[in-house]
Amino acid sequence: MEEIIKDVNFKAVMEDSIGEAIDYFLGKELSFGVLCNIASIEFEPKLSDELMENFQPPFTFFILANYTLQSARIEDDYLLFEAGFGEDNFASVVKVPLFAIFQIVIDEKPIFINMCATVAEEFGVKEKREVKSESENTSINAILSNPENQKLLKKLKK
Repeated sequence: MEEIIKDVNFKAVMEDSIGEAIDYFLGKELSFGVLCNIASIEFEPKLSDELMENFQPPFTFFILANYTLQSARIEDDYLLFEAGFGEDNFASVVKVPLFAIFQIVIDEKPIFINMCATVAEEFGVKEKREVKSESENTSINAILSNPENQKLLKKLKK
């Protein structure tokens, strides 16, 4: 398995498949979530250290719905979308390399899994990061710190 997920050609196949799947969902205006390797994600403008502390490595989850979904696009092998973070709804463009997307989720069910996103070397992570305790903030807390996102999650669960 490890040999396959580290194979450059297989990674290219996975990246192409992720892009095609996301293009399909965007074309259908279908809300979805992506679980991503946080080491490769960029924010423009950058998030404050306080907001960044809410993301727990190695993976974080983003829900693309409403305005975030409308702003989403694929560009140069990246998924880009605008999102608001924290209580003040700090706006930032999130730039996720397609190869860093581990799962695509619809209705709380994973419909696409990219095992290549688990290979740490691909993301410049040479050593395993210290895992935070359960009592510390997680990436979902960064999303839920925005009251609008809490409302959205309630709507999606209905």
